[in-house]
Amino acid sequence: PVAINAANLLIESYRLERDWIAMAQWAEKIANAGLGDEMVAQAKLWKVGALFKTAKALFEKEQYKESAQEYVTLVDQNPDNEFAAAALNNGAVAFEKARMFDSAMRTYERVFNQFPNSDFSENALFRVAYNAERFYDYDRAVKTFGQLAKRYPNGENAADAAYNAARLLEQTQDYRSAAKAYQAYAKRFPDKDNAAEVFFSTSKCYEKLGDW
Repeated sequence: PVAINAANLLIESYRLERDWIAMAQWAEKIANAGLGDEMVAQAKLWKVGALFKTAKALFEKEQYKESAQEYVTLVDQNPDNEFAAAALNNGAVAFEKARMFDSAMRTYERVFNQFPNSDFSENALFRVAYNAERFYDYDRAVKTFGQLAKRYPNGENAADAAYNAARLLEQTQDYRSAAKAYQAYAKRFPDKDNAAEVFFSTSKCYEKLGDW
């Protein structure tokens, strides 16, 4: 009991000092100290919280690469914790801030692959498609935008995803697929301000194909 009390006070001391690195290190030691299952579970929560705080502090200091790596490490070491999806999402945002867009895409992909039902998965899928387009990986962007529109038909990004998929198909001169995608968008989202314009884009694509 005295050892357990000492462990609690030790962690609380580091928390008050905001020394998250030391807090995480000692949480790991406490988890391995043989103080019982309840203390092991508590120590794991301490460690996750300390790592999260460390990553957040690095982000606030604009050390984005280090922050992202800390968030990813948190999830790699504690994949089942309740903050894992949020940590991966934050890590992806930090990678974007660090202009490490490939790492950002891979981290966003982990969000919707590992935590498809989380609050972050829809936006993560949208960011993968968005970043793929930025780096001219149009096939990946079209595929991912289409995947988002199907997986989250009532999501806040569904309309933008469907439109962007059609736009990129036209941009890559796949006019027949673009025409079908434009038409599907206009029928599915008739209340959008650009619905009539998108119907017209359908006709323009068929015109380019000579399909009178």
